[in-house]
Amino acid sequence: GRALYGVPDIVYRNRKTGEIMIVEIKASEAEAPADGWPNLRAQLWCYAQIDDWRDVSKITLVSQVWKPGATTPRKTLIWDNASRSFQEGCRNMFDAYAKCETRMVKK
Repeated sequence: GRALYGVPDIVYRNRKTGEIMIVEIKASEAEAPADGWPNLRAQLWCYAQIDDWRDVSKITLVSQVWKPGATTPRKTLIWDNASRSFQEGCRNMFDAYAKCETRMVKK
């Protein structure tokens, strides 16, 4: 029942097509799984829900994982926000978090 607030690291907009690319940058020594960390995917998914982009025809979500102090990313992950499996996975995680949050607030 409350609005979310978020600030993506970078947002690119293609002036011709109107499509956008949302980029989230992480610095970590940890090995990122092949499909990225679940919380990272959920973070990008939330950014794609921002009202300013409600009418955008295509949203591409990108994560760059850098080793702290490095000059090049060690992993780049890309998701199509319209992908059914991406949407379902993130929605399920968001719903599970919302249920936990609700239970914590009621206590």
